Amino acid sequence: MIRTIALAVALTFIGTAANAGGHYTHKLCHGKTMRGKVVDFRCSIDEKCCFDKIRAKGFCGKKTGRLLTGRCMFKMGR
Repeated sequence: MIRTIALAVALTFIGTAANAGGHYTHKLCHGKTMRGKVVDFRCSIDEKCCFDKIRAKGFCGKKTGRLLTGRCMFKMGR
């Protein structure tokens, strides 16, 4: 029973990390708040990881645009 559950969990993680072709579909991003807490979030492979330290939230930005001197601009709204 435990082996079956462990196998099901492992297959779920493998299925969400890679598509049928074996290529990754997302990447794990990290950001650090002003208080030093590390926040993890996911972005698509073709997006850039951006983090707002003031609101302590991560967001995904396009690789083109939304950049100001190599950094992500603040995301307005939610």
